Amino acid sequence: MSADEKPRRSALRWIGRKSLRVATAYPRGAWEATNPEAIRLEAQNIQRLWTVVRSPRSPGVTIVTGPDGSIDVPLTAELGGVTAAQVEVLLAMRLRRTATTFWACVSVATAGFLSWVAAAIASPPEFAGVWSGVTTLILTLALGAKALEAALHNWQVRTRRLGGVGEFFRTADTVLPSRRGAIRLR
Repeated sequence: MSADEKPRRSALRWIGRKSLRVATAYPRGAWEATNPEAIRLEAQNIQRLWTVVRSPRSPGVTIVTGPDGSIDVPLTAELGGVTAAQVEVLLAMRLRRTATTFWACVSVATAGFLSWVAAAIASPPEFAGVWSGVTTLILTLALGAKALEAALHNWQVRTRRLGGVGEFFRTADTVLPSRRGAIRLR
């Protein structure tokens, strides 16, 4: 065995170490919960995180639009301190992410609704069935709203134009998002 190669640890040894960490996690957590120094450190972490969340965004990380609402890629890149090609890559990533979000929300909402319908058909009518129907409806509507938001953002990136929901419904050729490249308006 050369000096560059590490000796391979057995899987049994690895499992033993991980299970020891799991077994001793509660006592360690209980000690940290009652330890005043650990509580102070966690409070400081929360304060730091709160200042990060509440701090204003720098103007260089936002998208710059022209007077007609179209996204100005060169100016956005200049203010962000990156190249126009990097902004194009970020927009392409956003396009894929919004399409993935849309389809994930639609599939989870559909699966939840269909499972509720199957449970409603299989079980006798009672108040619990009505209550589960109301909660399923709320979940389905929330996921539908998130899917609509993802479709709107996908359309904005595709057309390179920041428009509202009304404009999206009036001008979009389809509500379904695309993972393909953006349409150039210039």
